[in-house]
Amino acid sequence: MLHAILKGKIRGLFNNIQEEVPWRQAYSSYEDFLTASVIGRMIYFPADFFLKIINSSSIYKNHQIFYAGNLEYYEFWPNLLIDEESTNMVLRRQPDVLLKFENVDILIEAKRNDDFLQNYNQWSDQLLFYLKNKENNEVDESNPILFWALGGIGSAHTGEQWQSVFDKIKLDISRSYPQENIGFAVSSWKNILQCLIRMKNSLIDFKKNKDSLSHVFDNTNYLRIIDDIIEGLRLHGIRELHFLSEVNKYCKDLNFDDEYSFKMK
Repeated sequence: MLHAILKGKIRGLFNNIQEEVPWRQAYSSYEDFLTASVIGRMIYFPADFFLKIINSSSIYKNHQIFYAGNLEYYEFWPNLLIDEESTNMVLRRQPDVLLKFENVDILIEAKRNDDFLQNYNQWSDQLLFYLKNKENNEVDESNPILFWALGGIGSAHTGEQWQSVFDKIKLDISRSYPQENIGFAVSSWKNILQCLIRMKNSLIDFKKNKDSLSHVFDNTNYLRIIDDIIEGLRLHGIRELHFLSEVNKYCKDLNFDDEYSFKMK
């Protein structure tokens, strides 16, 4: 929430909330707070841990970026501005997050729900405005760009359809910037949650089974960050579901008696 406050995203939002609406409910309904809660904590991970979350949670991706390097700069809701000389106006586009690593720039466009809310024209605009800003500011770098669509992707698209979307956007951009290397990834909030839970369980297993040399890597802080992100997702209504067939896995250490009481073994 810190980043949302610093960027003025909270200004006036709660002025018209009815008295009977709990503040928790009001908070959890805003997209920007969800973005700040999740990405604002993910930036504390090592860069390649961050990239692993993108790759592991992606429903579809077409990039070949495996090593990000250190995170050198980040900005939530950056203003990408272009002077339109023909109309004497300043045009603006605002992705949700810009992350500049040593070896890749990442633009994130997040939507509040996992229903289909993303807009492909918005993706093209944000990428073109970002490249134009780099050109105007004479930024001399050849890093590939990874555009990460987070949430709002629905469930109807096949991999072939996603690739068709990516190809169309890259074609649009290549008319002005033919040398740019642009990749895409699309993730649902639910997949982010599932990915983090898998990572948490792996870190817990590692901690239990570590050998005499593994004290070099203390994952306690990672676990705290993951727990915070999971709680942030749950606060916004993004939860994991378990089937009845999984109950035995979670209850294997319990001994149930005939009177429906239980005790730990």
